[in-house]
This record gives sequence, C-alpha cells and structure tokens, in this order.
Amino acid sequence: MTIREIRRRAQALGIRPGRLNKLGLVRAIQAAESNPQCFRTGRTACEQTTCLWLEDCIPEQYARQNRPAGIGARTGTWRR
Repeated sequence: MTIREIRRRAQALGIRPGRLNKLGLVRAIQAAESNPQCFRTGRTACEQTTCLWLEDCIPEQYARQNRPAGIGARTGTWRR
C-alpha cells in the first residue's frame, strides 16, 4: 500500500496524518481500529493472517501464504 493510500485511510478514520511516517500512520490506524499496534515491531510470524499490513510488516510470511498453487508451483515452470 502506498503512503498516499495510507494517508487517505487515516483521514477516513479521523486521523490527521501531518508529518507522520508510514510506521506512525499504520500504528495510528491500528489503534483507531482497536487492533494491536504491532506493525514492524520485529515479529517473525503473526497469527493475524488476514491483516491488511502483513505484506509490509512480515514479507516472508506473506510470501509463504500467497505462493502460487497448481502444476509447476514448486518448480516455477508451467505447462500448457
């Protein structure tokens, strides 16, 4: 998610983005939504598998969850 999209989301929740960086904005959004403020706290795994911020927060876990499935998914080669 781009910083512009994050700022729009924050404004929709009544948060004034001001000069907050991405980390500050995401944590402010998490607090406003009554979620734990855990974005980029150093975790290596998260039980919140549907979290909107997972791709930016723990990219390794996001990549594992969103691996392509089907023929050739393990090798990266596809048959037609």
